[in-house]
Amino acid sequence: MRFLRKSDYSLLDDTFKKASEFQQEFLKDNKLSDYSWSSNPLHQWSRYFEYPFVINAIDSINKNNLRILDYGAGKTFLPFFLLQKKHDVICYDVVDYSDYYEKTPIGFTKSLKTIDKKIDVAYSVSVLEHTQDPVKEISNIYNLLADDGIFIMTFDVDCRGDLSISLDNLQKVTIFLNDHFDEISYFKDHSSPLLTFENSKYGLYGSGVKFIAKRLLIACKGFFTASKSKISPYDIRVGTFIGKKKSL
Repeated sequence: MRFLRKSDYSLLDDTFKKASEFQQEFLKDNKLSDYSWSSNPLHQWSRYFEYPFVINAIDSINKNNLRILDYGAGKTFLPFFLLQKKHDVICYDVVDYSDYYEKTPIGFTKSLKTIDKKIDVAYSVSVLEHTQDPVKEISNIYNLLADDGIFIMTFDVDCRGDLSISLDNLQKVTIFLNDHFDEISYFKDHSSPLLTFENSKYGLYGSGVKFIAKRLLIACKGFFTASKSKISPYDIRVGTFIGKKKSL
């Protein structure tokens, strides 16, 4: 498992440009203004790294007609981007987005039990931190993967412990990943600063006003404590992982 660093963008820049062009055309015919998370998913503080990361990882497999699962899909351009690369994509989410996908070649399900064929690649983009039991979710993915299946994951880790996956949960996630997958190395540079909303070119654009206000309130309370320590309103790091399924 590795945290995204600011310099990682140099490896993803070309892919981002292609994805951005695709999303621009995609949004002309597919309005996401009713989507609670974002109407412009790619241009977010960490997603502009995460989506190209997933695309590059899948491209590196160098195979067509992969059976791909988007775990916690929501409504984005990404499954459609992969579809035009000649892959078979199925989307899973606990929220019912079947109307969004029903007139497309992309399958959608709210129940993993309906997936009756093994998956070649499963990816999850900033989903696990919104679940009650991240390890259980990864276990579900593991069970769906083919014997040589690939799991690609990005997720937020809260360095303060009051939002997203805490450092304690990160340890549990890491242990499960190490036990069930052989990690595939991707990034080389470990010298640049870690990616944060402060050094991301898209910052907190697109986050809800109530969310930002809540985090700022926490920061103000922290500032006026006896220690006078300044606390970031959004102290998040983005973890990434690519692994090949182990046979247990």
